[in-house]
Amino acid sequence: MKRLETEMYKRQGLLFQQSKKISTDYRELGLKPIFLFLEEVGSLVVGATKTMRDDFQKTLTKLVLLGRESGVYTLMSMQSARAEYIPTIVKDSISLRVQLGRLNSENTRFLFPELTDMPIVPLGGNGTGIMSIAGDSRYAGIQPIATPTIVGD
Repeated sequence: MKRLETEMYKRQGLLFQQSKKISTDYRELGLKPIFLFLEEVGSLVVGATKTMRDDFQKTLTKLVLLGRESGVYTLMSMQSARAEYIPTIVKDSISLRVQLGRLNSENTRFLFPELTDMPIVPLGGNGTGIMSIAGDSRYAGIQPIATPTIVGD
């Protein structure tokens, strides 16, 4: 993550030096996006010392808040979305939020603070839940979602 943070700042420097536009991003320079996948964030944080956890959360915050312009995108998965795993400012910057499986009030309240009551999901079973896409008027609010499932033997 530290190397990715360095790359993000390098790309931002290139944008500042080479672009004359007020609003631009990595695509103007022909750069490809970089994706950081963090799986089981809760397990990562729980197993870390306080110093490691603080450093992880600081670096994560920088990447999420500053990364999009330079083409650095972060994707996270976790069993339980809790405030002690990811800072609230990171959660508030998430463009796509998806909650699958059994919905409970704690996780739902953290991921979707705009909900006042637990949603009634019209679908049930594996791969169902709710989602929200920020910044796209075609998908206003929180929507039910059903993902394809693969049934094994």
